[in-house]
Amino acid sequence: CEEDGNVILSGSGDTTARVWDIRKKNPVIRIFNDEGNSIINCVKFMPFRTTTVAVGSEDGVIRLYDTRALGKVGQYEDQSIDCVNSMVFTKSGRLLVAAYNSNDIKVWDTLTEKSVG
Repeated sequence: CEEDGNVILSGSGDTTARVWDIRKKNPVIRIFNDEGNSIINCVKFMPFRTTTVAVGSEDGVIRLYDTRALGKVGQYEDQSIDCVNSMVFTKSGRLLVAAYNSNDIKVWDTLTEKSVG
């Protein structure tokens, strides 16, 4: 889970991520990880852009979604690595650091969608 004020972001084994308003009983937005059809292990809000969320999955892919448009706006993938275990954005949101099941760590540039380390 990830929290930002009155909004909580959750990921699930049913391959969905949900954005919840804690003042309501039902999810505000549901994001289906239909491309990967994979369990979601971790979720993060992008700093300064809480309408953009990162979703890390068992298939080793991190996808960025715009919650307003309900569409994918970015994808980070290294074919040789599987299962995203955790991730964190830098304060600026420019870089996304991800830890994988294979004990690898990747640093992704969110503008170019390329690995920088």
